[in-house]
Amino acid sequence: LSIQSMKKYLIILGHLSLLITALLAVIFYKERVFFVDPGQQLFEMINEGGYKIFVKRYSMAINQTIPLIAIKLGLSLKTIVIAYSLSFIAIFYLCFVISVYNFKNVAAGLAIAWAPLFIRLAFGHSISEAWLGVAYSVLFYALLNYYDIWKKKGPLFIVLFYFLIILIFSINYFIHPITLFTISFAIGFTYFYKKAYKQPYIYIVALISILPYIYKFIFPSHTHEENFFAGIKIADKLLPHIMHLPLWEFLTISFFKIYFIGAILLLFIGFWTYRKKQLLVLAFIVGFIFFYFIIACLAFYKGDSPFALESRLIPIVFMVVIPFVEYLKEQKRNYIVIIGLMAILTFSFIDLSYQVKLVHTKRLSYYESVLNESQQYPEQKFYVRIPEGKKTPVNSWGSGVETLLLTSIEGKENSRTVIFVKHDLALDEGLKYWPCVFLWVPWYMFYPEEFLNKNYFDLKCTAYREIAYKDIY
Repeated sequence: LSIQSMKKYLIILGHLSLLITALLAVIFYKERVFFVDPGQQLFEMINEGGYKIFVKRYSMAINQTIPLIAIKLGLSLKTIVIAYSLSFIAIFYLCFVISVYNFKNVAAGLAIAWAPLFIRLAFGHSISEAWLGVAYSVLFYALLNYYDIWKKKGPLFIVLFYFLIILIFSINYFIHPITLFTISFAIGFTYFYKKAYKQPYIYIVALISILPYIYKFIFPSHTHEENFFAGIKIADKLLPHIMHLPLWEFLTISFFKIYFIGAILLLFIGFWTYRKKQLLVLAFIVGFIFFYFIIACLAFYKGDSPFALESRLIPIVFMVVIPFVEYLKEQKRNYIVIIGLMAILTFSFIDLSYQVKLVHTKRLSYYESVLNESQQYPEQKFYVRIPEGKKTPVNSWGSGVETLLLTSIEGKENSRTVIFVKHDLALDEGLKYWPCVFLWVPWYMFYPEEFLNKNYFDLKCTAYREIAYKDIY
């Protein structure tokens, strides 16, 4: 294998990985959309007929464009849901293509194409800003490393470079605060790997990128972001107990299930940097990953669900794959490595599918059993009180919307909804005064049924019936 053919094989592996990701996004379209945030976002987009931006993350509008077009065209609900699931993969593929073919950066492209190496349950959370952040940071890294080529073309291309840097940075900035670390890694790795110590552009880009995040840290624009930074601000209290924080414990449990792959890639990086006497580069890579992990432990010290904790570690795939591929693409005659990468990717996709079925498909199957039970009643709306301390397959707070979408996907005449609530939640008074209502989410429980898009949902203003938990389990 020549160096050029090695790049060719790597690019083919990138296309193949994204193709499989797209295929799984179609196979598991219900699992990816009928779950917490994605389900709520699409539900509101359908009802309101426009973009739905959560917590000022304006970059969400990019991936919402495809399903919104489907909504505007009046396509079937099933088509809209599949379009929503695939819209994220379309963004990933676009970032891959631009990075590889426009900016000639294979490492950047594969950092997004191989993201499923670190993704399991988070695949069921299609809206994952961490995954989107990796895709947009890939573009940032690819453009950053294209500066030398544009510099040779003259001042106009330098102006274009800075314009695109600001544009791509803004997309990252408005998708999630976690992109601070992928952007910082992109700058730092480029600085050490290319020895850009005397290059003014690297310092200018760093200044453009870091200052807005510092401002956001000091003056968070939303309570959600304030919570993100809260743990970091009390680092002195948390650091002595770091090994008992939720994310650390999650990594310990999941290391040999998921993250050992990253350790293998790091070993290769260590071998290549040693041979090239680039130990400073290795120190930066390992040090930055460790630094990010500690910060993530502090930021999410209150804990979260397994899929959410897994999402916090998705940026590490960016920090591992980029340097791995930068060195790998220089190698010759590595058929064994190519076969090994194919085996690792195959394992990751098989395990991903297994985990999604184990958790997300199980939840949907449970919904279906409850909905089948409800067929004996004339009403179309139901609620179930979950007994205190009872384990249940319902691992979502969005069950009212999720069951409505699940039933309506084959036609609005099939619309039914079942919401699972805490055993002591007071509903009777509200249902008494608002009979024509849809029980939505805990923070907005009583949602007027008239707001539902009648082209896709039809609950006929029936009353709610309580179904006892024992009747449906």
